[in-house]
Amino acid sequence: MIGRTVAHYKILDEISEGGMGGVYRTQDITLGRDVALKFLHEKVAVGTDHLKRFQHEAKALVSLKCYRERPWRRTSNAEHWTRPRPSPS
Repeated sequence: MIGRTVAHYKILDEISEGGMGGVYRTQDITLGRDVALKFLHEKVAVGTDHLKRFQHEAKALVSLKCYRERPWRRTSNAEHWTRPRPSPS
């Protein structure tokens, strides 16, 4: 996945891998900033229970209020959510 472009995100590095999918450091080509992007494993994305769990996780993250956090959003052409990462100071 590293080096590929999905929508307007260029995948730079893998941050972590888990049972539901992988989280990658990507660059939002449109806005020129780094974001964390989570992709579901294909086998997980097919099951509606897993997709519901993923959506529940995204909603829970949106509800967090922290001065360092940015809002999550769903990209227009895929079943994944993105969150802008804080820029290094």
